[in-house]
Amino acid sequence: MKRYHFISDEIVDNRRAVMLNEKWGFVNEAFIEVIPPTYDCVSEFKGGIAKVLQDGLPYIIDTDGNKKSITGFEKKIINSQFKKVCFLNKWALYDPFDKPLSFYIYDNIEDVSFGFFVVKIKENYGVIDIYGNEIIPVTYDSIRIHKDYFSARVNGKCGIINKKGQIVVPIIYDYIEEIKDGTAIVNISSHRGIFKLTKKR
Repeated sequence: MKRYHFISDEIVDNRRAVMLNEKWGFVNEAFIEVIPPTYDCVSEFKGGIAKVLQDGLPYIIDTDGNKKSITGFEKKIINSQFKKVCFLNKWALYDPFDKPLSFYIYDNIEDVSFGFFVVKIKENYGVIDIYGNEIIPVTYDSIRIHKDYFSARVNGKCGIINKKGQIVVPIIYDYIEEIKDGTAIVNISSHRGIFKLTKKR
């Protein structure tokens, strides 16, 4: 038997979920692999069907592993234009015409302001734009959206990133006091400093 990293205690429709190298598949009651571990997330089988995510896209599979795309999920309104949609506890961003703008890879899509969204994967945060493009990688402990910039924190230190995803104030400060009118006030070891920010167009 293949050495899986996780084997589910639940068996439904003679299928038991298994995980190997963070990918999911299924074995039968005899622990024979019937669906290889190639999926990012899976549900249990119900009525011969399971929900799966692969490369950020949603599908259903039967007990033989035959795969079919699915649509028509319940959507949660973010604002008058955008929606976020959940599938197997992963979120994607949709436009006003119900067109997906991102893959189902986020644990949450948390905020929208000035045309940007803060997204979360596990305990890390990043930023995507209204087209689903990643502006800031999902590697920060927290991110705040300002009018022309983002303030970001990682490993207890703060800095400022522009709308092109470029770090314009190094991430070395204890906190950002204020970003206003093209100026940032920062603090390190109880000392204040002022940065004149040049907006990147």
